[in-house]
Amino acid sequence: MLCCLAVACHALAPPTVFWLPQQAGARAGPVLRRRALLGAAASALVLSPRPSSAADGSWAQHSGPFTPDFFADGFKSTDSGFQYKFVLSGEGDKPASMQQVFVHYTGYLLDGQQFDSSYGREPFKFRLGKGKVIPGWEAVVAGMRPGQKVIVKIPPEYAYGGQAVGPIPANAPLIFYIELVRLGNIKGDKPRLSAITDAVGIK
Repeated sequence: MLCCLAVACHALAPPTVFWLPQQAGARAGPVLRRRALLGAAASALVLSPRPSSAADGSWAQHSGPFTPDFFADGFKSTDSGFQYKFVLSGEGDKPASMQQVFVHYTGYLLDGQQFDSSYGREPFKFRLGKGKVIPGWEAVVAGMRPGQKVIVKIPPEYAYGGQAVGPIPANAPLIFYIELVRLGNIKGDKPRLSAITDAVGIK
């Protein structure tokens, strides 16, 4: 489904410095002993298990249909038909036009059917303003900060409209749980969808 939405290694501590007795005529100073260093590194790996790089997607798990009561719980609505709720605040700047963004997401239909998720894989990346994802994604992600999580209902006209895509039927609103993981570089290029965020009204 990524094609439909768009066409860590644990660091070891610094090497231990071992001081050797000064020999006659030799300059005093630190000497790195290879065997001891390798042994210390091996011990560090055993004592400090490598942390998992997999993101926790449990917050994006949902079962059952998305009912009106679900969207009545803290969701905001826009004149363009979006319904959204930020569930975790982020920090830093919002992405700029033509900036690469890295996101995790899980997508559902209104009946509760999950049609795709990036959790368990690497974050999905795209460049904001290039038109490589659905317009609803452009609008939502442009208003997020790194670390922020949002649940959003995207109306069909900002998703796939009258086109059926895989398990997504025509004219289907889509529910996404989106997490902005981090921002990437900014590429100099003319934005193609610069007016979408203002039109949608998500802030």
